[in-house]
Amino acid sequence: MAQALKLKQLTLKGFRKDYTVPFRNGLNFISGPTSTGKSTIMEMINYALGSKKHKDYIEVKASCTDVELELWLKGELYKISRPLFDFEKQIKLFKWNE
Repeated sequence: MAQALKLKQLTLKGFRKDYTVPFRNGLNFISGPTSTGKSTIMEMINYALGSKKHKDYIEVKASCTDVELELWLKGELYKISRPLFDFEKQIKLFKWNE
């Protein structure tokens, strides 16, 4: 039986480079010193999954344009792409075979 939902990776699409957080099978921990982006990762996942807005992160706004979340849903691979800081723009949903 396929898992209902499993994250594959979160990507912040940058102007000069992308920032990617891969997720592994099983339990994933996000740890690190204060002000290193742990809460930002969680909020970007929440935003990609449908939250209406996210906080105004100065560092993210200065270097990133979109958030992408790749996930497995009932055995099918999807990618959600959503613009950052423009909450009226369209959300894109892609489904594909890996």
